[in-house]
Order: sequence, then C-alpha cells, then structure tokens
Amino acid sequence: MQKPFPEQAAKRSQANSSPSFGQRNVGALPLWIGGTLCIAIFVGVWSAWNAYLSYHNVIQHEYEMLEIQARQREARISGALRSVHLMAGSIVDDVQQEPAMPVADRQQSLKNYLRQLPEIRSLLITDADGRVQVHTQQAAIGFQAVDREYFKTHRDAPENDHFHISLPFKTVTGIVATTQSRVMRDSQGRFAGVVVATIDATFFNEMLQLSESEQGFQILLINRNGDILNIMPQSELTGKNLQGGIAYTEHIRSGRPTTRHLNQVKLEPLTRMSVFHDVPNAPLTVIVARDYSYVIAEWRYTMYSHLLGFLLLFSTIILVSWLAVRRQNALVQAQRQVADRESLLRAVIESQPECVKQLAVDGSVLHMNRAGLNMIEADSLDQVLGQSVQQMVTPEYREAFMGLTQKVFSGESGELIFELQGLKGSRRWLETHATPLRDAESQIIALLGITRDITERKSIEDALEAERRQLQKALEEVKTLRGIVPICSNCKKIRDDKGFWSQVEKYVSDHTEAEFSHGICPDCTIELYPELIAKSDKLQEYIKKT
Repeated sequence: MQKPFPEQAAKRSQANSSPSFGQRNVGALPLWIGGTLCIAIFVGVWSAWNAYLSYHNVIQHEYEMLEIQARQREARISGALRSVHLMAGSIVDDVQQEPAMPVADRQQSLKNYLRQLPEIRSLLITDADGRVQVHTQQAAIGFQAVDREYFKTHRDAPENDHFHISLPFKTVTGIVATTQSRVMRDSQGRFAGVVVATIDATFFNEMLQLSESEQGFQILLINRNGDILNIMPQSELTGKNLQGGIAYTEHIRSGRPTTRHLNQVKLEPLTRMSVFHDVPNAPLTVIVARDYSYVIAEWRYTMYSHLLGFLLLFSTIILVSWLAVRRQNALVQAQRQVADRESLLRAVIESQPECVKQLAVDGSVLHMNRAGLNMIEADSLDQVLGQSVQQMVTPEYREAFMGLTQKVFSGESGELIFELQGLKGSRRWLETHATPLRDAESQIIALLGITRDITERKSIEDALEAERRQLQKALEEVKTLRGIVPICSNCKKIRDDKGFWSQVEKYVSDHTEAEFSHGICPDCTIELYPELIAKSDKLQEYIKKT
C-alpha cells in the first residue's frame, strides 16, 4: 500500500537537510572503530591487571608451599634434637647426682643411652678444662677438646642452657659428624664441662631430603651465626656462611621466627624465593628455597599464551579496522558517485522538455519536473504535491487515465493520448508513456511517466485529416465518372442517376469542375464549310494525312 504522499514529502524534506543512511553509517564507522580500540585497550589493561594478580597469587602460593615444607622439616629436626637434648639433660642429671661414679660405670651408662637413639654415633663428657673424661669409645678418653667448637661455645657462654649444634667436622674416630652439646654446671652453678652427642652427618641429609618432584628446591639448616650445617642438594656448600646475604640479613633484622624473601642469593648467581623458619628453643633455622625461574615458569607460559591471544585479538582488530576503513572509503566514494549520478540525473530530468513525473496509486503527484509543471500551469511543485492529476484530465479521458494508472500498478506499461485543462484554464493535448517504478525489493512504489505536449501536432493532424477527407470526397466523385456512363448512340446525351438525359457538356460540368469552351474540329469544318478548304493550308494538309 502506497504511503500518503505528505509523509513521503516530509521524509524527502528531512533527507535534504540530514545525512543519508550511508552517510550516517560512514559517520558512525569511526566511532565503531574507536569503540573497538577502546575495548582492545580495556582488554589489554584487564589482561595486565589479571597477569599481576595471577603473578601475585603464584608468588603467594609458592611462599605458602615453602613455609609448609619448612615447618615439616623443622618438625622432624626439632623432634630428633629434642630427644637428644633430653638425653643430654638426663646425662647431666646423672653426673650431678653421682659425681664420683667410676669411669667404667659412666661409660657403660653412656652406651646404654646410646642404644636409645640410633642416629647418635657416640656420647662423651668433658671436664671444665676440655679433657674428655668419659666416651663411649675407649680410645677417645683423655682427648683434649678445648679447641672444639662445642666446648668453646659453652665455655664462653656458660649461662646459656640451650643446646648447640656444631658445624660438621672430622672426629678423632675419623668420621665426619655434627655434634649436639649441652652445658654442665657444678653445685655452685659454675661451668663444669659439656655433654656431647656426635650425630652422623647423614642424619640431617635424611631430614632435609628432597623428592624427585621438588625441582629447583634447596633446603638448608643453619645456625644463628649463619653457618650452613647442612644443605641439599649442594652438599659442597656445607660450612659456608650466609652473613652478608640479603635474605639472611633481613631475617635477623626482622626478629620474626618466619620470614619470606625473594632475592639473589649470596653463594650462587641465582634468584630464589625462600622461607626462613627458626627451630623453636634451638639456635637453628631451616631454609627452604626454590629457583625463581621454576616458580614463574608455568605462570610465564600462561602469560605468554594470554599475550599471544591478546596480540592475535589486537591484530584482528587492526585488520578489521583496516578493512573497515577501506570499506568506509569505498562507501564514501560510492556515495559520492551516487550523489554525482543523482545530481546528473536530476539535472537531466529538470532539463528535459518533456514532463517526467511520479504518481501514486491514487493519481496524486509525488514528483514532477519543471517542464511538467509548465504543462499543467503550476508555479511550483509544492502547489501540486499530493494533488491528483486526474482532476485536470478532461472528463471524456478521465476514466482511461485512471485505467492506465491501475494498469501500471498491476505491473504493466502503457500509453495514452488525452486532453488536459491546466490550473489556469488552458487546454492541451498530451501523450504519456507510463511504466512501474520499483524499489530494491521489486515492489511497485510509483508510476513513472514521460508526457509530451502534442497540442501543435494534434492541430496539424486535425487539419491534415480535414484535407484528407476533402480529397477523399473528391476522389469518390471522380470515381463516379470512371464507371459505366449511359450515353445515347444517336444524340450522344447522357443519362444521370435520376434518369434524366442531359447534354454531355452539362453532365460533365455537374459532376466535375471542368468547363467547356466550344470550337469545331477539322472533319466538321470540311463537312460544314467546304469553301474554307481552298483557303486553309492546315485543312489541305489534314486531308492529305487522313
């Protein structure tokens, strides 16, 4: 159903003052590209923030795992050292209760204690001067231990009741061991010597052992001075000192039993994450560390995957944006071409001497060029826009005009010659050729007609038709004389259509435009006037020929 033309006119007016659909698309396209780039930037920022959070979570999780492992190993070591410490305490109590016990009996007592803890290699007791008074191995009795670490430590700090763990050293029996010692005091509280338990170095190896799944890990047991008592897996670093190292210094200064660190280590050109965990009631610290590269390897892989995905997304956005810009430019160019063609078509239509019009199904004017407006004597398009042309067609042709309109809107083409009376009263003969005008969906939206003024041609044709009729009538009269004419064989009179006999001269004059002038032929002259023969050379010559 064709929409009322005023609405179409309003839309056309809006189209003249506002961008077309394509132009609005072109204007919106950079906004779309900008929005897409903003989304890409947002995704990039979000990815960076997500990467930071992920990194933070990885580091936090790793610290928690390191701390768990440090506490587990501290628990193992604490349990074993507590047992040794309690045994040493029992030995101290025995010495204080029976200071005069014979050496052999004391030695046997130590051997009995030794059987209780298989990790202990030997037990010994020194006096205040550092001489070994009792030893589970007879050969070591009398050994001067004044220079041993376990003796000097307690001698220099006799008020300290904590046990001491020495650095690994080679004992008098030829084995490499670590000692755990405890101070002895006499009844007046004075330094009276030390009780020492020799522990095989492999004991701590078992406590600090790493599993195959713990890749990149390092576990240390150090004393409060920073000396490495045991280290896994790099056992060659045993005995080294961590003083001056970043993590060790931070741990000592913090005063907390457990600290976390991420730094380059002192003894190796590596960056490690580490947890320092002090052994309760002992001058020891367990350190569990892991190479930083192992920690973030999986995170890096994940981030590289995300980065690759983001780069692919960004590249896709750039590609789509580039294609969009190309499409935009092509669209702009196409719109310019369409606009140029529209301008050209409009100029051609407006310059046509014939009427080019568009009519709605009810015959109302949708558009008409200047030549058409002149034909109907309209001053402007607004004067007839939406008005029906059928009212200007003369009554005898109005029905035919309406029939042509309906024929066109049914999908056919047609033509019509009709008479029209203009707005100012003038009458004109017009010839129109009409065809359907379809939209992009092949729907008929208007009648497209080309109409020419044939008033002058019509006048000429009418004049020619009158002349033709006159000639036809004359020809018809001339044909009467060409038929059978009844004539008297004697007097030569002719009978007309009414039955009257007339002289030949009169009959011919009545039926043609011919006129007669009377004369005499040579034969009649000879017959009627023979005396003229001798006087006329022409008559004599005629007689000779005949």
